[in-house]
Amino acid sequence: MQQEDYLKRQIDQLGQVLGKILASLAGTGTSGMMPCMMEASDHALKEELGMGVSDFTLMPAGKLIEAIREVKSLNAENLDKLADIFFLLAGQAGPGSPDYPGKQELSRMALAVYEHLDKTSSTYSFDRHLRIEKLKGAR
Repeated sequence: MQQEDYLKRQIDQLGQVLGKILASLAGTGTSGMMPCMMEASDHALKEELGMGVSDFTLMPAGKLIEAIREVKSLNAENLDKLADIFFLLAGQAGPGSPDYPGKQELSRMALAVYEHLDKTSSTYSFDRHLRIEKLKGAR
């Protein structure tokens, strides 16, 4: 019982960290902040998951979900936040801004996590569906 409480607290704390990263990414409307946001996101993910954005980008799509689950058990809500982080980071380099290495990989990672959630989640998310379509259209 006590071990379950500890795990639940750890998952909740991870959700809070992912939420903070997501809020800071959503609050930056300019692509000039991209290097700073990438670095901050990478640092926070390394601290919480033991793996940074660059570690995730090196993985094949099929291994991504396995690796995330092995590193730390994440609930569907936290996986959704992680996918949103990847999605927002990939979207930061838009038209008129210099593209950065890794945009394709971040889009691929976001798509892999969103598709996994779409298959395994008991709830349908219209926002998730729109993002999947957007990511598939960007390929």
